[in-house]
Amino acid sequence: MIQVNHVTLDESRVLSEMQYHPSASQREAMMKAAEALIIGELLRQRAQALGIEGADDVASDSADFVTALFDRELQLPEATEEECRQYF
Repeated sequence: MIQVNHVTLDESRVLSEMQYHPSASQREAMMKAAEALIIGELLRQRAQALGIEGADDVASDSADFVTALFDRELQLPEATEEECRQYF
């Protein structure tokens, strides 16, 4: 059982997620699965706090809210032509 800000991710979710994380050992697959679920839950909670539609459905595995969250939160820098020339 894993707690993420008072939300419980039970063992069955971790075991179900393991199939998406092929690894050299079962423990490694379990750790990768747990990490993925934790990151997903943190993203869901942030989207929920911002009022992004779809983030309230804890049972849903849909990641549509993640795209909306990234669109809203990420600021990608724009490089000028001069900066690109200097880099390359």
